[in-house]
Amino acid sequence: IIWRGGNRFTAIDREASLLSGYEVLKKDAPFREKVQDYWRWDLSSRLSFNFPEWTFSFAIEIQNVTNRLNVNRYFFDPYTKEVREALMFGIMPVFNFKAEF
Repeated sequence: IIWRGGNRFTAIDREASLLSGYEVLKKDAPFREKVQDYWRWDLSSRLSFNFPEWTFSFAIEIQNVTNRLNVNRYFFDPYTKEVREALMFGIMPVFNFKAEF
């Protein structure tokens, strides 16, 4: 289980972004805002084969098994003219092969 504080960010000046058509940050308060805390559950399994001179293993890890969509950051979308959330990945399988000599 991973649980950590959310990423810090500089707030977006929505009115200035609307006028300019691109993202404008509030430069008077850098990194004062914070997205909500981040947490996820991971599940992994490894199968190892040991020999006198070397070892190899196969592993599978499923990150974020609960499919929690944590907020990564906020951004200004010039098409919808709104400040939107950018989310982290949902369920992510990771496969691994490792050889050690």
